[in-house]
Amino acid sequence: MPEARSRDRNWRSPGSGARSSRTSTRPYDETWQETTDGTIVVTGHYRGTARATGHAYEAEFTHLWRVTDGRISWLHQYTDTARWHEALSPGEP
Repeated sequence: MPEARSRDRNWRSPGSGARSSRTSTRPYDETWQETTDGTIVVTGHYRGTARATGHAYEAEFTHLWRVTDGRISWLHQYTDTARWHEALSPGEP
C-alpha cells in the first residue's frame, strides 16, 4: 500500500481538510487499492454535521489519488453531493 496510507491513517482530504466553514466532516476509509499505473483508489464515506442546520449526514465517496514523494499530488473525488445538500438545507433532513 502507498506510503500516504501507512504513515497516517487519520488522513484529511486535500483542499477542504477534515473541517470546513459549512460542515464538520470526517472521512472513513473502507477499501484501498493500487492500480497498475500507481493510482490509488480509496472508497469509504464521509460522516459529519452541517453547522448552519445541525443536520447530520453520511455520504459515500471514491477518491482517486496519485502520490509523489510520499505526498498526495493529485486527487479526483466522487461523492454523493445530494447528502451534503440535504444536510445544508433548512427543515427536516
